[in-house]
This record gives sequence, C-alpha cells and structure tokens, in this order.
Amino acid sequence: MNFPTLRVLFRKEMLDLLRDRRTLISLVIAPMLVGPAIMTVMNYYIRRSEQQAKVERYKVGLNEGVRISGLRDALNGAGLEVSDEAAPRQAVVDKKITFGIDVTGDPSKPKLMFYSDNSEMKTSMARARVNEAIDKVWRERIRSELAARNVPESVIQPFERSSVNVAQPRKMTGSVIGRIIGFLLLIFLFNGAMYSAVDSTAGEKERKTIEILLASAAGRTEIVAAKVLTAMVTSFGTTVLSISSYALALAQTGSRSKSGDLVFPTDPLTLGLLVLLILPVALMASCISIAAATPARSTREAMSYLTPGLFLIMFLGMFTFIVDGPPSIWMALIPFSNFSQMMREVLSGDWTWAQFLMTTAANLVYSLIAVALAVRAFRTEKVLFRS
Repeated sequence: MNFPTLRVLFRKEMLDLLRDRRTLISLVIAPMLVGPAIMTVMNYYIRRSEQQAKVERYKVGLNEGVRISGLRDALNGAGLEVSDEAAPRQAVVDKKITFGIDVTGDPSKPKLMFYSDNSEMKTSMARARVNEAIDKVWRERIRSELAARNVPESVIQPFERSSVNVAQPRKMTGSVIGRIIGFLLLIFLFNGAMYSAVDSTAGEKERKTIEILLASAAGRTEIVAAKVLTAMVTSFGTTVLSISSYALALAQTGSRSKSGDLVFPTDPLTLGLLVLLILPVALMASCISIAAATPARSTREAMSYLTPGLFLIMFLGMFTFIVDGPPSIWMALIPFSNFSQMMREVLSGDWTWAQFLMTTAANLVYSLIAVALAVRAFRTEKVLFRS
C-alpha cells in the first residue's frame, strides 16, 4: 500500500465531507444538540408533572353501598376531592372523575372495587394517594379490632425488615446505564459511518467524480482504505460527540438512580478499554457501510440497502436487555451482541482479560472480513458501475 497516496486520498475525502453542510448537520450538530435537547425537555416535563401531581386535587367518585368508617375523611385528608357517584365506573369513562371506588359486600367484610383509566399518566398519581388513604383506614381498623380483643399490635408486626444493596456505585452504573449504552453506541457508530460511506460512494456516482478518482494513479486498495478511514473518523467522532453531549445533559439534570448516585468510571484503564472496544466496531461499521453502499446507483438506493442492516444490528445490540449474568464464550463470538455485553461488564468493573480479549479478537476478525468485502466491491467493475 502506498501511504503517501493514501494520505492524499484521505485528505480529499475529508475535504469533500466537510464541505457538505448537510453532512455536518447530521454528524456534528444533530448529535450535540438534538439528543440532549430532547432529554432536557423530557426531564423538565417529568419534573413539572411530578410537582403538579403533588398539589393537584384529583377527583374521586365514591359509591358507599356499604359504609367504611373513616374512608371519606382519609381520602379528603390525602388531598383528594371526594364526591358521591352512583356509577363510578361510568363516571371514569366519561372523564368526570379520575378515580372511582365502589364499596359493596357484607358490612363485616366490605369489598372495594376500583375504576381508573390507566392510559392516562395522572391515574398512577391519583392511585398512589388513594392507596395511601385506604392503607391508613386499613391500619386503623386493625388497631381497633386488636384493642377490642386485648391483643398487642406486635402480633401483626413480629419483626422489622430492612435491606442493604451491597453493589458498589460503579456496579450499579453497569447495571443501569451499561444495559443501554452499548445499544446506543452501536446506533451512533453505524449512523456516523453510514452518512460518510454513502456520500463517498453513491454520492460520488451522482456527482460524476468517481470515474476521475478511479482513473488516477491511486490503486483501488488505497481508494477503499481512504474511504474507510474517513467513515471510521466520522463514526468514532460522532459517537464521542453524542456520548459527551448526553453525559453533560445527564450531569445538568442531576439524573439519579433509585439505588444511589451513578458513578461513571473515568480512570485511564477503563477509558482505554472502552476505546479499544469501540475502534474495531467503528472499523467494522465503516467497512460494512462502504461495501453495502458501493453497488448503489444513488444515495437513496444506498440508504435503502443500509437501513435494514441497521435494524439487524440494533436487534443484536439489544441482547443486553434480554441476557443477564456473566458473558459466555458463545456470546463473545456473536458480533455486536458481544460489544454491548462487554461494554456493560467494563462499566460495572466486573470483567476479565480473557473475556475482553476474546471479544476484541472476534470483532477484529469480523472487521478484517468487512475490509475484504469493501475492497472486493471496489475491485469488481460490474458491482462498481452497476447499470
């Protein structure tokens, strides 16, 4: 391979890429602004809804066929607006009330039937208050029954219970964030590679510049290598920008897990391992995109080839949502799934060199196969100039 020629071709590909404003918007501006903006708006809306839910007086329709002492007072005390409804179910359907309660059965053991429209988010807020009020009445009823029989309250609570999460914050990070980070990285990696690959193959055909490039002194291997390197740079760069912007958005919104603060590892070893995991997949994404887009006559046709492949990659990346436990040998050999799984293990700190090296070696082999496919596509005139 002629490296001076490769350097000139790589510079040419990067210049072509940077001159296209649409590509810059897709690869730089969108990853940095769109995702974090969506997260910020969603976080603001959720917090506003939670604050509003705390002060809103939800309407509860009550039909006391059998009276339960203290029930109405407990519902009012929970900040609910209680009204008498002969048909609570229909009132919920007609959206006159948020929650409906029917009290029927024997006076000694009444039965409560609840009605709600669970498709609305505010229903869960109202239900929490209703359950709190009913639990209060429930406890008072039990206390009075025990007192009437001279039985101590300790009978119903013979011991106390508590739980302690022994997982370290970093392990919780791997469990919570690690399940989705590999999936998101695969999307970012292939999304960044696709735009560059389509522009440098089908895009060159549309601009009528690929013939000039092929007629130059540069060999096909150098041409493919320059295009793959350009796609790899955009793939890796887009991923870094996306992850950095999402991390800043999470830091600003103060995202917390129920088990405590999430601690994203920033030590040199972990960051180095993450880069070593990402680079082979970025190379594989670039080569697959180049090989798939080369036969296309137009950018639209190239995207039609690449989009189904992206769905397949997303499916393989979702294995971390399904498979739990330590990675197996077979999982380390499945492309894209092994990346997501190993990413979770590295973030949680629960990894071994054997697992890491096996995953990296498998992805390097797949990357070399993808490189061979890309070179073959550019060396086949029938594929390159398909009419």
